Amino acid sequence: MKTKTEKLKKVGSKFLVLGSKAKEYYLITDNGNLEMGDKQGLFTNALNVMPGTTIKELPKLNIAEVVGKDIFYIAGNYSKSFAETLDGTTSKIWLVYYADINVIFKVDKSTKKIINADYKD
Repeated sequence: MKTKTEKLKKVGSKFLVLGSKAKEYYLITDNGNLEMGDKQGLFTNALNVMPGTTIKELPKLNIAEVVGKDIFYIAGNYSKSFAETLDGTTSKIWLVYYADINVIFKVDKSTKKIINADYKD
């Protein structure tokens, strides 16, 4: 991949990407994780896996509590696998499967919010 360099400006606890039309930002959380987002909200979370640190097991996902949550927050905090887009995905709805937690999410593409979640058979 080609290297990408961004100029950042620290505002409060966030690092804003200068010149970003989407208002992209980075945030290092208290536990050392790196969150990345934009004006629409959080889109990914990188776990602190620096050499010499102890990696905790990810928390167990309670799918009864995910409706209305941002899919990228859920995926970044509960899954280590890549998102697999499933058949049935449309221009408005994203059906996505995370193998390590064995859950299929139905997501509103415009808001990135989870409509429902079920364990895969």
